[in-house]
Amino acid sequence: MRNKQFSQIELLAVGIALISAAIIYLITRNTQDIFSVLYGALIAIAGFHGIVISSKSLIDNPNKAKNLAIMQYAFRYIIYLVLLVVGYIFLHLELVGMLVGFVSLSFAIKIHAILTHGKEV
Repeated sequence: MRNKQFSQIELLAVGIALISAAIIYLITRNTQDIFSVLYGALIAIAGFHGIVISSKSLIDNPNKAKNLAIMQYAFRYIIYLVLLVVGYIFLHLELVGMLVGFVSLSFAIKIHAILTHGKEV
C-alpha cells in the first residue's frame, strides 16, 4: 500500500503546505492562517489516502468498479465539504487558507510528476 511514490508525494505536499503557511503568515501576521493552511492540507492528504485505498477495492471488483467509483467519489466530496464547513464555522479557520492547503496536494502531485517523468502527465 505505502510505496515510495506515495510517501514522496505526501512529504512534498506537507512541505508545500508549510511553505504556503509561512508565506501567508508573513503577509497577514495571523497565526490562525497557519492552522487554516495546515488543516486544508491535512484534509487533502487524508483524501489522497482514501483514493489510494479505494483504488485497490476497484481493482479487486472490476464488475462493480463504475458504481463503486461513483459512490466513493461522491462520499469523498461530501466529507471534504463537511470538513471545510466544520473548519470555517466551528474552528473559525480562514476559507482561503484551507483551500490553499487543500491544493498543496495537487501541486505536489504535479511537481512529483515533472521531477520523475520530466514532464507533466
